[in-house]
Parts: sequence; C-alpha cells; structure tokens
Amino acid sequence: MSRLHLPLAIALLPFLAVGCSPRLEDEKTVDLTPEMVQKYSTPSPLKNLTVNYQSDKPVSIYVVDTAQEFRDVENLTNRKPPAAPFAKDEKKSTGELSVTLTEKRSLTILVVCDQATRVKVKMSGK
Repeated sequence: MSRLHLPLAIALLPFLAVGCSPRLEDEKTVDLTPEMVQKYSTPSPLKNLTVNYQSDKPVSIYVVDTAQEFRDVENLTNRKPPAAPFAKDEKKSTGELSVTLTEKRSLTILVVCDQATRVKVKMSGK
C-alpha cells in the first residue's frame, strides 16, 4: 500500500467498523387464534432487542433463547409458560419488552392468546 493510501485507510476504519454491526428493524402483523403459537426469530444474534406489540385483545408475549425455542413452544402448546424467558408480558393488549444481554444470542419472540385477535409486533435491535 502506498504512503498516500495508508492515512486514508486509517481515517475510514471507524466508519467501516460501525457499518458491520447487524441491525434488526422488522414489523409483522398476524391473525392469531388460541391454538397457535406465533414465533418470530431474529435473523442474527443480538445483544439488545426491543419488542413493541399491539393487539385487539390481550396476548402473552415472551422473548426466549432460540436454542430453547422447541421446548418453550411445547410448553405454550400445553398452556404452560416458557421456563426461562428473557422478558415477558402476559395478558396485555399493548406493551414494550426490552432485552439487554452481555453476549449476542439468537432470540425468538413467542406470542399466544386466549381469544382470536390480530397482533402487530415491531422488533428492533442490534
């Protein structure tokens, strides 16, 4: 690398590092029935996640480790809560959940209801 290009490369390094962190911004709307467990998984591991939700009728929403997702979905199918959610809101129509972890993890949002309803879930994180 020539002497002329080295200072430019050093100057751009902080901007390149900022652009590397994956960011999640997603919004989903679903018609949910009592026998369903709706799940949304993060596309990549995150340290911070915020989930905003709004529904016509009360829902229960849980943020769980994707590695434990199968067990937690099974629990919800049997009308039991997940064993160790990172965050939860139960039987509410609107709310916000925030998760801050010390290391990045793949996360899954699980949503269930007692009465058929339409739910809008907005997820953001990095």
